[in-house]
Amino acid sequence: MFRLCNNIEEAYLMKQQLSEEYFYVAWDESVWESALFACSRNLAGADRKRVWSIVEEFLNEMKSLNLVRNKAMYLPLLLVASETRDIPRALAYYEDMKRDKIHMSDALWGALLQVCASTANDEEALRIMEDMNDKEVMLNVLHCTSYLNALARNDRIETAIDFLHFMANSPKSSSAASFGGILVDLPDMICIRAVLRACTENESYQTALSLFDDIRNGCFGPNVALDETCYNVLLTACPDADEAKKLIREMNLSRRHRKGAIPPSKVSYTRAISVCRKCKSVDSALYFLKHAKDNGVPPDLQMYTAAIWVAAEAENVRCVTRLFREMKEKGILPSLITYNGLITAYARKGDADAALDLYFAALSDGLETNRPTSALLASTLRKTGEADTRIKSIEKVISSCPGDELDSQSLGPILIFAIETYANLGRIQDSLNIFNKIQIPCDVGCLRAITCALSVNPDYWSEAVAIIHSSDTVVGQAPSYIDPVSLGYAMIACSKANKWEEALVLFRLYGDWKTPNVALNSLISACGRNGRTDIALEVLNDMYKPDLLSYRKAMIGCNQAEHEARRVAVKSGSTRSNNEPQGFQWWECALSLLRRMKEDGLKPDMPTYSSAISACEAAGQWQRALSILQTAIQDSHDDSLNLYCFNAALAACEKGGAWVEALDLFERMKQMSGKGLSPNVVSYGSLILALENAGQKDMALSLFRDAMRKDVIKPWRNTRDDNGNYMRAMDLHSFSAAMARAAVRNHLEQLRRKSPNDEFHDLVIVVGKGLRSGDEQPVLRDAAEQVLMREYGIASEVDSSNYGRLVVKGEAIKSMVARWNSLNEL
Repeated sequence: MFRLCNNIEEAYLMKQQLSEEYFYVAWDESVWESALFACSRNLAGADRKRVWSIVEEFLNEMKSLNLVRNKAMYLPLLLVASETRDIPRALAYYEDMKRDKIHMSDALWGALLQVCASTANDEEALRIMEDMNDKEVMLNVLHCTSYLNALARNDRIETAIDFLHFMANSPKSSSAASFGGILVDLPDMICIRAVLRACTENESYQTALSLFDDIRNGCFGPNVALDETCYNVLLTACPDADEAKKLIREMNLSRRHRKGAIPPSKVSYTRAISVCRKCKSVDSALYFLKHAKDNGVPPDLQMYTAAIWVAAEAENVRCVTRLFREMKEKGILPSLITYNGLITAYARKGDADAALDLYFAALSDGLETNRPTSALLASTLRKTGEADTRIKSIEKVISSCPGDELDSQSLGPILIFAIETYANLGRIQDSLNIFNKIQIPCDVGCLRAITCALSVNPDYWSEAVAIIHSSDTVVGQAPSYIDPVSLGYAMIACSKANKWEEALVLFRLYGDWKTPNVALNSLISACGRNGRTDIALEVLNDMYKPDLLSYRKAMIGCNQAEHEARRVAVKSGSTRSNNEPQGFQWWECALSLLRRMKEDGLKPDMPTYSSAISACEAAGQWQRALSILQTAIQDSHDDSLNLYCFNAALAACEKGGAWVEALDLFERMKQMSGKGLSPNVVSYGSLILALENAGQKDMALSLFRDAMRKDVIKPWRNTRDDNGNYMRAMDLHSFSAAMARAAVRNHLEQLRRKSPNDEFHDLVIVVGKGLRSGDEQPVLRDAAEQVLMREYGIASEVDSSNYGRLVVKGEAIKSMVARWNSLNEL
């Protein structure tokens, strides 16, 4: 029954079925031999882990039955190791066979060497050959070919050629020779072709030509001679059309010999024409076509197709069209590769309509499009300028597909292009409609395209999550595989929609070290925005290799959390000192992250430093804020410094009562004004507040006047009175309380220099609701009234028509000026 199995999965199912139906029957060695041989069939493309899990399950069951592996069982195991390129397992089996004293047959030696060839391990192959020699085993041509293939795949072409010569120098009397203690057969054409093909694949044309000359000169014995295959292999490696012409001419001249004539065939001409693609020589391709006709070799589909591709690479649309017409006139039906060449030619010309017509012509000829064709067409349509034209072309292509489902394996590039095009136009639902028509298994490119489209629009986060949960069937991947890039896009969609819990669930279920950092960074940012900096730090700790942005977003979260903690403390009336021990502090966490990222070899940028300084500012840790700022200045270029760092440090000094340090920092900012660090309204506001809190009102007033001279602060604006007439008012809307007091104080000090005989207008002060007023009395009104009444003894009143205004009557101002003048006279 196992002999009927074509692959390892069928063998596994057969074993399960037989075990259930004939559980009472004991399997002997012959049954297990057949089962293992079934496991070694058609392993190309199979998942390596899956293959070995099945094989190990079989071997473990044999062991439980006390069955000992014999010679016949090791052969399929070595074949599996060869197909999966698993040299450690093969060598382990070899050691087991030596331990169990199993006689090694030629087939076992050959399979063992084939594993070395598949893994390009020529050193192990040579060691095994030495073991064979120790056991007086003659290395046949197949054994030597495996060693030559191992050398060739390891790019040791010269060593492979040397080994060929070692084989050829064997004594003719015994048909074998001893080299380095190894007995080998004489080389045959299989060995020669293996090395010659390796030379061409490594683009070492001169080495291949040298080996070719050795064959021509009889260096490998009378049984090795040039044949058509050798010429065709060498033609593939020709660097240009001239070299190909020499070889074709040499093959043509061989007709003169009675024995050994090797005239060029259709394959020879096809390869010669293909060489012309390297130099885009259309004339040379046409020369080979004519030469073939003149020598009685009628051009076939492959020759015309090769010539069409040469013309396509040269962007010679006229020649492409002529060749296509010529082959059809001769009754040669074009293949899909032919149409691909035609589409390429028109695509490079930018003629999307013609390329599309050729695509449908291929369909009408009964050809099934493949992925290269779809890729060519998608590339052509991407160059179409108008979006409407692209949409019409896409819909036309998709509507031509048979059935209700779309095959992403053949149409993948077109479907990706369609999804991206609709998404770029904001038609996300149309992108989803295309994706929902794709049959399972889905191409990973389509999966990435749709999740990327959904990540742009947060409204579709739930659709992105649903796709990820149902996307475990991907072309070329094992069951339960989740593409990490698509997972990342879905996490970004959730994070943008502030659905950080959903993003976290996706990461916990499907994430691993391949999860893109950009997705995890987005999750960290979403957690920080939503007040869950603790979760953000958990994600950071789970990352395989956090980058600069990861740390920056985590520190921004710490900064936000510290500010929120201080707002809550102020609102609750907490009067705790910043120096009291308070347990866990977010500003400390920010500093810890700053140290950690440096230990990870990452250099913090200015936004990262800014977040750390701001966190210290919120906590009133002005010494640490200044220390971090100094470090940032030392570690950064002048052009990377930003004003936010300095303002945060100034605010920290203000909160800590360090007005002297704040003044020093402010002076440094003024010195660096040419580097984009000129103090702004925030800088002046923090320093004015620091000076006022320290009782330095004169210095605060002087600083306010400096800001007005530089137009950083503009307290005056034109407005209208109750009668609709224009009037000048002091607008304190955007001011802090300290700046509002400084503004009122500055104006009143200017009025002191006037004469009582001057005319005085009403002073209108726009206090608004204040920056922190809430539903209570405006903070700025209290600030203005405090200066007016307490410091200058001037009464004010609230404008009955606008509660956001204070009005000081001109008579009150005039009375104040008169009082001051009389005091000065005394």
